Amino acid sequence: DIYEDNAGTIWVATARGIAKLTSGADSFEIVIQSTASQAEQLDVLDLIEFNSSLIGVSASGALLQINNTNAKMIEGLEALEDESLTSAAVVGDSLFVGAVSGRICRLELVDGSFKITGSMLSAGPVIDMASDGDLLVWLDRDDGMQWSSASLEGPVSSANPLVGDSQGYYRAMAAKTHQNAWFAAGPSIVRHKDGVSDVVRLPGRGNEVRSISVDDVGNIWIGTYYGLFYALDTDFTVLE
Repeated sequence: DIYEDNAGTIWVATARGIAKLTSGADSFEIVIQSTASQAEQLDVLDLIEFNSSLIGVSASGALLQINNTNAKMIEGLEALEDESLTSAAVVGDSLFVGAVSGRICRLELVDGSFKITGSMLSAGPVIDMASDGDLLVWLDRDDGMQWSSASLEGPVSSANPLVGDSQGYYRAMAAKTHQNAWFAAGPSIVRHKDGVSDVVRLPGRGNEVRSISVDDVGNIWIGTYYGLFYALDTDFTVLE
């Protein structure tokens, strides 16, 4: 995953560990390198900043609290042990996590510990999540982009941006709003804006987009098998 925190640091999580690019630096610094015994735990699928801490969703299904030297499993979430977590997002004072089962849970800090304070079930597996003001936005593998209030009690709205040969291959989502979002789709990125979807295929035979993120300036950062790319929001042209 690729994530920019509030300090402007770009974090990149891979199967081999976690690296960061500090604002003003000209190269990435490896901050956590996984060993064979840590490989699954440190294969981080999603990163999000919550309450001044960096939170990671790992391939093992655990939630991790990450700093510059280590990644520690967050305790007290036994209710999520049987879930295969995929993604996380922050709306207001709440942290949301999504799972392959379609379950979405709202977590809040209560007396310094995470507690589940609400949940709902999406139609299909939750692939990725984002926020849009006070709305929670997520990518459902079967029904496309969905959004709902952070209470998880109101109606769920949807827009299906699946186009062409990208249908069924969405792996990740980056959303500025639920009307302006980008998706990782096989060797391509798909932009869905105001009801219209456009596809840009990345260079490189056999390439595949694994993660996608949008920064505060509007650049789209794209993690692929062949390295890191970015696209400019103004003209949606992919640059290496």
